[in-house]
Amino acid sequence: MVVVTTLGIPIVPLLQFDFGKYAIQPANRSTIEEIAKVMSEHPEIIRVAVRGHTDAKEPRPGKLATARANAVVDALVKLKVDRARLVVEAPGAEEPLDTNNTDQGRARNRRVDFKIREQTSCPSPSATSSVADPN
Repeated sequence: MVVVTTLGIPIVPLLQFDFGKYAIQPANRSTIEEIAKVMSEHPEIIRVAVRGHTDAKEPRPGKLATARANAVVDALVKLKVDRARLVVEAPGAEEPLDTNNTDQGRARNRRVDFKIREQTSCPSPSATSSVADPN
């Protein structure tokens, strides 16, 4: 499910990546399509940060995080999202969601997330938009 809130665009399931890779997994394609649809439905969202993350064991976390975010930006642009609305950020391994001490935790940390950086009006907390995950 893709939801727009005043804090960002939380994505469930996460857009996750294989260790050391930036290619978008086929299972993530439908989620990216949902994100493009939500952005189309919300022109008040002027700019969204597409933020690439890595786990603590991946090589060159800054470069890899940037490549992950760019891969998602490119996919969104192919779905007609204006590139000017998207900005790449790469926190790398600095903002883990989970522990880096287990394989499962590291897998959750290899992700891309989204934060609204600029909008013309703030929807009220109850005024959220969602697109259900078809899976």
